[in-house]
Amino acid sequence: AVVSTQSTGSLVQFLSLFDLSMEKSEKSPITSKRLESIIEHLTFAVFEYTCRGLYEDHKFLFTLLLALKIDLSRDRVKHQEFQTLIKGGAALDLNAVQAKPAAWIL
Repeated sequence: AVVSTQSTGSLVQFLSLFDLSMEKSEKSPITSKRLESIIEHLTFAVFEYTCRGLYEDHKFLFTLLLALKIDLSRDRVKHQEFQTLIKGGAALDLNAVQAKPAAWIL
């Protein structure tokens, strides 16, 4: 299969961050703890690396989305709550939503 040079460059950069995380993360004889340590270190390394290339205005949004994705994977945030935050009212089922409680609400 042919892989674009841009994808190859991204893979090389990711693998270098992965290798660094393997080297620098906390060592443990317990496999689950070792994996958790590698994942935590790698997540932060990718976060730092990505933030270097973002404008200041975009760093906050990237941080929020990354934190929400982590919380989603750990079941701290429900998928429906995430969709409501991202899409706003467009994520709601209009037939299941209460009518406006007051006439002055737009």
